[in-house]
Amino acid sequence: MDYPKSVPSVGLVNGKFVDENPVNGTPGSLIPAVWGNSITDEVVNVIKASGLVPDESDPGQLLLSIQKMNQSDSVKYALDTGGAGAYAASYTPPLKALVDGLVLRFKAQNGNPGASTFSPNGLTAAPIVGAAHSALQGGEIVANGDVWVQWNSSIGSGSWVLVDSTGGAIQVGGATKSQHAVQLSQLGNYNGIAYASASTTLNATFLGKTLVVNADGTTQTLPAAAGLLPGSNIHISSFGTCTIKGSAAEMIIGPTGVVANSLILNVGEQITLTTNAIGWYVSSYARVGKQYSSITPILGAVAGVTSHIGGMVYGWGGVNNSYSLPSSSANAIPAGATVTIPNFGSLPMLIVPQGTDKVQTPSYPAVSAFSVPAGASADFTYVGSGIWFITGTAVNSSSADFSASLAPAGYQRLPSGLIIQWGSISVGVSSTVTIAYPIAFPTQFLGAYVSNGFATYTASSTPFVGITPTSTPLSTAVVQNGYSSSANTVYWFAFGK
Repeated sequence: MDYPKSVPSVGLVNGKFVDENPVNGTPGSLIPAVWGNSITDEVVNVIKASGLVPDESDPGQLLLSIQKMNQSDSVKYALDTGGAGAYAASYTPPLKALVDGLVLRFKAQNGNPGASTFSPNGLTAAPIVGAAHSALQGGEIVANGDVWVQWNSSIGSGSWVLVDSTGGAIQVGGATKSQHAVQLSQLGNYNGIAYASASTTLNATFLGKTLVVNADGTTQTLPAAAGLLPGSNIHISSFGTCTIKGSAAEMIIGPTGVVANSLILNVGEQITLTTNAIGWYVSSYARVGKQYSSITPILGAVAGVTSHIGGMVYGWGGVNNSYSLPSSSANAIPAGATVTIPNFGSLPMLIVPQGTDKVQTPSYPAVSAFSVPAGASADFTYVGSGIWFITGTAVNSSSADFSASLAPAGYQRLPSGLIIQWGSISVGVSSTVTIAYPIAFPTQFLGAYVSNGFATYTASSTPFVGITPTSTPLSTAVVQNGYSSSANTVYWFAFGK
């Protein structure tokens, strides 16, 4: 629409209408019928397009029509009429050409099974790409979902960038910074499992997966790192000894920092290999079963350091070895940190915490020292507040289940609940003596036996000794000497629970 500049004698001044001026004697501009009808038709068409009926007495219809059309957004939203992966929609008014930055929306009839295209108003279909400017893979568009696309003429020969899609997966670029969203292949949560029972040249489809090698002697060649997104990884679990090799001359940085074109993976080992786009490095390593971070022998007195955490510190030799656990306060040791201490020496090994730390067994309060017997082992686990818990065979001697008194009149508890007690008593000629057990049996007396203290005796003397429970059998018994000519030392054992 424009002023009627082509109409002869229309009387425009500087390209616009002017009024008649009787004072100056200048005529006013003419309004040609064709032009007047054209502009009226344009206004009426807008009113009709919004769904209103033109009314010459209503001067607000044009504004209302524009508002309604903006609210309906019909110029940018339409229903999909294409097939799955080949989307099409018709917009009103029809699009004549595409310009960079144009955003359109449509409601999809079907989800996309893979790479997809979009054609508005019959224009040439162009690819739909994700935010990483890569072709769609499937699942980014869902049936009955609303889809936003934006035209970008610089991607390929022109592409529709998927800005948003309700209910669908969103494509992102590869993360290169700590706050970036990551792609599935960059995650340590693995994207499926693959198996290899023969030598295999891996490709990009293995990214993000766990590869289980279940045969000996195979070689697994990694995908070429060049061209892969940095941070992409492959997890490999070995059930057979195998060789992991870089593509061509690409290098692998192993778990100990050794750089080589290949590494050996033994049975039971697991690694995660992560690419830096020029090669691969082992970002995690594990071996099935318990493993120590370090092994440290002790001969003499040794102070613990943080590098001992998670490791084994063992005593050996025939000296009085001692070890002081790392200081929890000085080293900010976290709860759960453990040092394993087996004693391979021939003498007890003294464990003394540093500073104000204490050690504690399941049966006794926290103390400032603990002795690991020869041939025993103990795990010292820090639980916080300066306390190290002790577990392992070394705690048996301090456990209530193994409590004992090894005095001449003593006892030994066993985990089954059985209690063995012993002692000796001098009994006069043909006499009896009532004895009290070192501890009372909690619930039941099971039996007892005695032995004669004489070194020798004659056949005619026929000495005998005996033991009989009393009316309080849990705590006392009567020991008898049947020898008629001399006092006798009687040794006794009693059993109960």
